[in-house]
Amino acid sequence: MLEAPKEMNDTTLHVRLRKAFNEMRTKTLTRQERSEIDSFSFHGWSMNNDDWFRNLASYREALDGRITNIMYAGYQKEMNAGQPQEMIKLQIISKEITSPFIREYYQYQQTANILKMNDNPAEVDSLYKNFMAKVTNEVYRKSINEVYANLKKYGDNQPAPDFEFENVHGAKVKLSNLKGKYVYIDVWATWCGPCKREIPFLTTMEKSFAGKNIHFVSLSVDRQADKEKWQAYVKDNQLKGEQLITDNDFNVDFIKKFNINAIPRFILIGPDGKIVSANAKRPSDPALQQQLNGLL
Repeated sequence: MLEAPKEMNDTTLHVRLRKAFNEMRTKTLTRQERSEIDSFSFHGWSMNNDDWFRNLASYREALDGRITNIMYAGYQKEMNAGQPQEMIKLQIISKEITSPFIREYYQYQQTANILKMNDNPAEVDSLYKNFMAKVTNEVYRKSINEVYANLKKYGDNQPAPDFEFENVHGAKVKLSNLKGKYVYIDVWATWCGPCKREIPFLTTMEKSFAGKNIHFVSLSVDRQADKEKWQAYVKDNQLKGEQLITDNDFNVDFIKKFNINAIPRFILIGPDGKIVSANAKRPSDPALQQQLNGLL
């Protein structure tokens, strides 16, 4: 049976303990100190336990953390050079994880994430070929094949897939009916903080290009159950442009064909209906203003 702690005579003890704890938490550790702490934390701990990985969410979470720790402890040079963290993690996975089951899972996750955000055709092709040469799991191979096929079919300079969604007034809007002008699409949701931080920049851009040959479309992936919340947000914040909502959040063909699983995401389509940029710059990026000035 657990005993209740004895009453403390020193009433300032808890204050001093909290101060010491905070100082410990806020101390900037050297790379060596952090490496030593990590080695203590994971001493005798295997990164290749199939049973634990299959059955324990806590183990999978700890393994994610371990991979991140290794990256920050041993790959600072690569990170400082601007190499994407997902690519660094692929290196760590290949080096540290010997379990085929666990390794292929992580190879799939990292490769899918990189492909969905990569707009360099040569890198996409290389990553895809490398994945298909190493991974045998048919479920993972099929999924990556679909992602890769979408990148090829709906990449830059390819015809954009059509959509038909409801606007904030209840009318149906088709993308194909907007041909003749550039179309800048903002895929967002009311629950997405980074999305909402882009709205003031988008509003400024809409004013800057008013009367020019461009439509600004905001496509919400809010759930249909939250449709009224979306309508209220648009109204309360006086959002301009064409405000649309999908009829099944992320689970619609247009979103899937662009491999969108994270938002905000921006797409620029030309007057001819072809994709100018499947992964366009954000409104907060000055490069977008420069691009649109050149086009318009």
